[in-house]
Amino acid sequence: MKKKYIFILSVMVFFGLIVGVYQYFQAFKTEGVSAVTVGVPNQGHPWTQMECNADTLCIDTANKRLGVGTNNPTEKLEVGGNIKASGDICNGTGNCLSAMIGLTNGCGTAATTYSYAATAYSGTYCVMGFPTPTTPAFPAQGGSTTWTCPVTNGSPLSCTASRGSPPALLVNGTHNVAQCTGSGGVVYSNFCMFTSSSCPGGWTQYLSWSATTSVSCSVPYGAGYCCGGTRSCTTSGHGFSNASVESCSVSWATGCSDTSCTPNPQPVCQCGSSQSCSSTITHVGCY
Repeated sequence: MKKKYIFILSVMVFFGLIVGVYQYFQAFKTEGVSAVTVGVPNQGHPWTQMECNADTLCIDTANKRLGVGTNNPTEKLEVGGNIKASGDICNGTGNCLSAMIGLTNGCGTAATTYSYAATAYSGTYCVMGFPTPTTPAFPAQGGSTTWTCPVTNGSPLSCTASRGSPPALLVNGTHNVAQCTGSGGVVYSNFCMFTSSSCPGGWTQYLSWSATTSVSCSVPYGAGYCCGGTRSCTTSGHGFSNASVESCSVSWATGCSDTSCTPNPQPVCQCGSSQSCSSTITHVGCY
């Protein structure tokens, strides 16, 4: 009988040990995991990574990252929310946030003058912080836009961006100022003046605007000048103005022959050849 009781007692002790070991490991698993993770990993992640919901502590052992308030940290430490520290925060080279208190803010590179053809800002609005308003409207052609940047003390810093005006149209609206100068001309009043005898291709002379120099003309060598013909002439000239080009003409006789009538032979002439001379155009107005 004693052997029977001893066997039964041994079996009970054995099962008691098994239950005890099981309960110990269950407690260890529950306490160890609850400190860093929930019991189920996020979808798509292996069990080798300690993970958690977005509102608890998360340890990414594979990439050696720690997340607080995020289950996908992308840096060594990533916090999904605000950070509060009783001390300073510095980087590896000793630059600390406390030093920023003495920094003076400035306007960003967006505060400049843009071409009339520009359509968007380039660069930042402020050297530090965000502007007010947060998205300043781009200036209209010929206009400007102002915003402010935050400072530690005093009034916010005012910054301005401006945009140039489009080139003014010339008379008749066919060309503008930029096209005039780009074609080698000079804006004169509301049209373009070219140093040339005629307008460039695509341009039309404006009224009679021009400048001229005088020209002298004479009849061909050996031509007759009977019948009241004009053997030579000289045109006048004018400065740049709305005036017609000057001209003059010469004429000479043709078919002259002597008669044999006596006692006083007389030449017989036929007048009819002439030539017109015009002043040389040196400048012309075009649109």
